[in-house]
Amino acid sequence: MNENEPKVYDKFNIRKLDNVDFFNYIKKQDIINVSMLYYFVIKRFDYKFSVLDIGCGKCRDLQFFEFMNCDALGIETIKNKNENLRFFNVELLDKLNNFEINKKFDLLWANTTFIIFNCYELIENLRKFSKYLKKQGYFFLNFYLGNGPKIIKNKYYLDINLELMRNICSIVPGLFILDYLEFRGEADERDDNIWVNFLLRKY
Repeated sequence: MNENEPKVYDKFNIRKLDNVDFFNYIKKQDIINVSMLYYFVIKRFDYKFSVLDIGCGKCRDLQFFEFMNCDALGIETIKNKNENLRFFNVELLDKLNNFEINKKFDLLWANTTFIIFNCYELIENLRKFSKYLKKQGYFFLNFYLGNGPKIIKNKYYLDINLELMRNICSIVPGLFILDYLEFRGEADERDDNIWVNFLLRKY
């Protein structure tokens, strides 16, 4: 990186703002409605980074990364196809773990992607996608806080806590928990909507 090149953060004056003011600033720009999750991750970077958005949904997060001038790619399943996908750099797949690319990313972003996977599927996907992560790269993922599978209103969830994620990372080679963040989410179909957000790193 050229030492005279502005940092990614400069456009938001992040170094002059705390995280609350940062998100108020973003909202005033009418860009997108962001949450503390973005700050939780992007504060790690002082350069233009590459990101793979795993399970990009309606592209809310992908839109944010593209606005940040990141080298951003999203992947989504065909069954979740929606009209937003045509506006972004998105690859559609039968299954997420069918993804193949000759490239490695600075950041893998899986916002709520794995909350309905079982433990075996989660481990297999962490193994699969971590091979597309650069050394010292970051892997963000989150879950409802809990100690394992749960059925709520006839819907399956894989709830995770710090101890369980440590056990999972001990099985997946090359990943460790760098940081985690807990907070109560917006009202949804669950009353116990405490989210735990993990930032893994590859060594």
